[in-house]
Amino acid sequence: MKWPLYFIFYFCSICSAAAQQADTINITNTVPVQKESFNVELAINVSEYNSLSVSIEKEFQYNKFYFGPRIEILNPFRQPTYTVQANNRDTTYTTDWQWRIRLTQVEYQVNPKIRIGIAPIWMLGPVPRRGYYQTPTSLYATFWLDPHKTLQLECLLQTTSQAPVQLSVRKRL
Repeated sequence: MKWPLYFIFYFCSICSAAAQQADTINITNTVPVQKESFNVELAINVSEYNSLSVSIEKEFQYNKFYFGPRIEILNPFRQPTYTVQANNRDTTYTTDWQWRIRLTQVEYQVNPKIRIGIAPIWMLGPVPRRGYYQTPTSLYATFWLDPHKTLQLECLLQTTSQAPVQLSVRKRL
């Protein structure tokens, strides 16, 4: 008879301690942060070839992770040339502007000023379409330069042969 009473006493003390601890937990810490927004950015890109760009992005946030597609138009004000190799011949074309389309990008907010990300496959190609579109992969880090998070420096490492490293200064509108 002594052991069942000890068991009931022990069980009641555990339940009351758990109830007291549950009162001290802040409920806002357990609710995930979920947001979505549209971003429009102007950028100056410095790499093997320099460019200006305009982009629009749909951004989804889940806690410290950010997802979403981005469509970017590069060089809208000048006509760059590019070379396509086909059938062991090089052909040079002139493009009006270029697309940079990231259908999937995953970013992680390291701290309030730094975010790292990966774009596993994105598309880069000329308009009008002559030649082929490249589908490289990018690893990048974004550093905010102002407290309002509208001016940022982005450093990219990519698997393209033309511009393996790129720095971009972006202004979010």
